[in-house]
Amino acid sequence: MDSANTKLLAEQSSSRKQRKITFIISLIILFTIIISSIVSVLLILKHKAESESLLALATPAEAIRAVCSLIHAPPSCSTSILWGFQSINYNTSNSPSNNISPSQIFALSLLVTYKELANLNSDFHKVIPKAKVSSRNIVSLRRCQNLTRDSLRLINQSMISVGISPKDEIFKDLERVGNLKNWIKTADENLKECLDELKLDQERLIFGTNFYLARMKRGVLVSRQYVITSSMILEEKDVILDMFYNPIHIHTVLFNIMLSTSGFDFSLVFFPSQYLVLLFLLCLFFRLY
Repeated sequence: MDSANTKLLAEQSSSRKQRKITFIISLIILFTIIISSIVSVLLILKHKAESESLLALATPAEAIRAVCSLIHAPPSCSTSILWGFQSINYNTSNSPSNNISPSQIFALSLLVTYKELANLNSDFHKVIPKAKVSSRNIVSLRRCQNLTRDSLRLINQSMISVGISPKDEIFKDLERVGNLKNWIKTADENLKECLDELKLDQERLIFGTNFYLARMKRGVLVSRQYVITSSMILEEKDVILDMFYNPIHIHTVLFNIMLSTSGFDFSLVFFPSQYLVLLFLLCLFFRLY
């Protein structure tokens, strides 16, 4: 009788032990599945974040606006550079490109700056013969014309150095970047000197602001803003390149994705539920031991 009871208890103990092992294995499998699903979701989100570099998703217009916004340029920055992109793109190809690079944006900023300076130089040719101002003012206008012409030459030299459709590798050429900075800086200084002279002449006028002086001052102001925009793009080239080609701090992008409307709803359901299930499984696992 005792032998039968002992055998029965041994069988029951063995059966319980077998069920316990089976249950533990099931817990481990379930635990592995949950962990795998969480890792898979995080990898998907990471891939989405990495694909959200500016170059991968943005249209040329969006990329140009992002660059102009980064350097705090006026609205004319994006509209003028986009115009330059469209004019070159459609003139050189029947199937226009949908991509634009930082170096191309910089080259386009030089192009629109050159066109603006060329128009300003042409205006000086028209205005000087018509300007009914003192000989002193005529001298200032002619000096401004010479300064504008020199700025035009320097920007043209910069365009030749960069090319129409450059590669981003130009930013790694320290000698070329140094030359570009010097040329653009000198072009800006020329226009600043011109502005100072025109402002001084306006203050000397007895009968208010002369129309021609005011007109040329506005033109120089606009042209100088274009030059400053090109200068700022060159100065911020590293930040712009990072914005285009790097996923901009993956953890930040992941966080932004999870806070988006669809991402937040999914995260609110998925991650807490997985966490609770894992917690429950761990409690069961430790209780069995």
